[in-house]
Amino acid sequence: MRSASVYAAPTAPRPRILVVGGSPKHVRKARELGLDVVLAQFPDAYDRDHWPYVDQALLLDYGDTDRLLPMVRALHAAYPFQAAVSLFELGLLPAARINEALGLGGESVATVELLLDKWQMRRELTAKGISPVASAVGRSAQDVRAFVAAHGLPVIVKPIRESGSLGIFRIHDRADVDAVADRFRSLGDRHWDARDLTGTDSFDEFLMEDTEVKLTSRGPRIIESHNRIGGDRINELAEIAYGVDMERYALGAGFGLVEPLTASPEPRGGAAVRFLTPEPGRVVEVTGVDAVRADPACADLQLDLRPGDVVPPLTWNEDKVGHVVARGTTAAEAIAHSRRLAETILIRTEPVV
Repeated sequence: MRSASVYAAPTAPRPRILVVGGSPKHVRKARELGLDVVLAQFPDAYDRDHWPYVDQALLLDYGDTDRLLPMVRALHAAYPFQAAVSLFELGLLPAARINEALGLGGESVATVELLLDKWQMRRELTAKGISPVASAVGRSAQDVRAFVAAHGLPVIVKPIRESGSLGIFRIHDRADVDAVADRFRSLGDRHWDARDLTGTDSFDEFLMEDTEVKLTSRGPRIIESHNRIGGDRINELAEIAYGVDMERYALGAGFGLVEPLTASPEPRGGAAVRFLTPEPGRVVEVTGVDAVRADPACADLQLDLRPGDVVPPLTWNEDKVGHVVARGTTAAEAIAHSRRLAETILIRTEPVV
């Protein structure tokens, strides 16, 4: 009598992704989607929080693409991956260079370069007759004064190639030009946009990109765009309001691991974020944190301040000390909750002498 044998079909290999930069939550989400994960990360940014989710780690300054690309090619030959993705500003261009070098598709290097360079993007839009905005590159206070003379006030002065709202100034009065120019000298190149982008409402439309649009008296105008998800907790707000985690879509959509979005999702509630902006100085006391965390309207609270810490003047995103995300049945209710919760937290400071 012949013995029966059991045949098990081989399982398909798990798809593999190279994640460039970012936080532990990005590699965690990639692993939860069923992906093998290769991570390119700065050595001092890689720690035990990454370990459970990373199969191979390449620790180096990934902004140095002359060094990065040969190492990635060697790793890809031994441990092939299907795409390089970054959800982090500094990783966008390296990821595009990797995909282009290995023929993996994705956004072209030229596209990413254009999105990172605000002046070149403005020129491209103007050349195509899209969202015309008066703009120029300046390198001195005199350049700003000439622009104001030609276009009037107010104007926006901003760096050509920065992120995190670094070095953005709104000039309301000609007397402010020299002060803004003095603060700007350490930032290198300059770029400013004219008054039809100021004093109006704005909205953001986010897919796997971040495009900011101003609604002006002359119609909608594009401010800038990026091939990444927007910051300032926008992904968390979208997940609360629409049930869509855009980070998971950015990581998994190309592998068919998330439900396709064939139409705009219906809102299922409201969400709002409010940033905590105490007076600059040395922290004396922080109260209200436990009450806010216990509030049903609180979706998230981030605050890491203790007595003795120093609150810097608010000049860009990295100076923010914390935030509260609130939920509500409507957007208006969420906004009201966020204001109420933020006001519950009291951060008392004293001047630093």
